[in-house]
Amino acid sequence: IDSLAPDVMVPHMFCVEGMTRFRSLFDLLDIPFLGNHEYTVWPATDKATTKQLLDACGVRVPKGNLLVKGQKEWPSSVRVPLVVKPCNEDNSRGITLVKREEDLAAAIEYAFSFDPRVVVDEYIAGREVRAACVEEADGTLTVLPKIEYFLTDIRTSAHKLATDQSGKLKSDAIQAAKKDGDRQCPADLSPALHERINAMVKEAHRVLKCRHYSLYDLRIDANEQPYILEAALFCSFSPLSV
Repeated sequence: IDSLAPDVMVPHMFCVEGMTRFRSLFDLLDIPFLGNHEYTVWPATDKATTKQLLDACGVRVPKGNLLVKGQKEWPSSVRVPLVVKPCNEDNSRGITLVKREEDLAAAIEYAFSFDPRVVVDEYIAGREVRAACVEEADGTLTVLPKIEYFLTDIRTSAHKLATDQSGKLKSDAIQAAKKDGDRQCPADLSPALHERINAMVKEAHRVLKCRHYSLYDLRIDANEQPYILEAALFCSFSPLSV
């Protein structure tokens, strides 16, 4: 690395090590890099921790319960319809929308097969939007054009990664999962909703101690009230990344 004499590092690794420890390494080497520090990324890799941090600072998130294998394995304060998801999985792996009480146990067991920590959230019926903000040179935040995903209910792994009949990822898994007309950017939202999302995203950026940029998935209810589902504090420069 010394012989390369880099001016800046741009992270392209999306594994946990790449998003955390490798960033710390460049910090120790005094080599600037684009994006969030590892101490910001670590908490955001856990959906329950992200929710707790945001909720404590007044940023709206869905009501829900954290389940921990062998300690608490059943939700106590939320009822169907529910969304059950592992805390530390990406691409919607292990997620289930539960509409009937009799299906909840199987959904929890499925989520636990991915992670010993599971979030059970109230289902926010409505629209789904992705929003991101970037820091300007003067430190102000600019919210980028938003994306709306057109869904029957929730985004699942099938919306993000296509598989073959045996369940293995296709060679063009990301491209094959995208369908014409399944999303729109910029999203067609009312001025009031734009403002609500902008304010929420900027506050979340500050609460999570983000740097340079941050990205969020949100649900919008029938009253045009946004809820942050999770944060994605890493960025892909691929045209397929959204």
